[in-house]
Amino acid sequence: MRVVLVTRHPPSAEVTMAPSRVRLLLAVAGLMLACLSVARADEPAKSVKELQKEHVAALAERLALAKKAAELGAGLKDEVNYWEYRLALATLEMDGKVEELRKLLEGQLAAIRAGEAAAEKGVKLGVGSAAEVLEFRAARLEVEIALARLKKQ
Repeated sequence: MRVVLVTRHPPSAEVTMAPSRVRLLLAVAGLMLACLSVARADEPAKSVKELQKEHVAALAERLALAKKAAELGAGLKDEVNYWEYRLALATLEMDGKVEELRKLLEGQLAAIRAGEAAAEKGVKLGVGSAAEVLEFRAARLEVEIALARLKKQ
């Protein structure tokens, strides 16, 4: 198959393109996926507790990096707070401390609601963005969903 690309330039500007290699790329991608699934099949399945421990360890490491960056002036205090919150959340979930987890989520929900209200006020005054309101709303809904799931327990 020969594809000719014609431009508005003189006839000498025609370019011939090579046939598509889509089939080859799909075959390689399929082969790579098959290799990955075979490699994963040899690994024993991890328990939820093991996965939670890995998650807590990763969050603790990320928090340490955020603290170091903040100390060097290359990071933000808000970023440290964010990673502290994520670590506390994961730790409480891993340890099964439902009541403490509920309190943490309720505190976060109050802070998010205040931020959402401020963002909505900013939009009404013409100094804020609708995107910011939607980000707060999405965060609020995530926390409300987590609290609703805790109530089912």
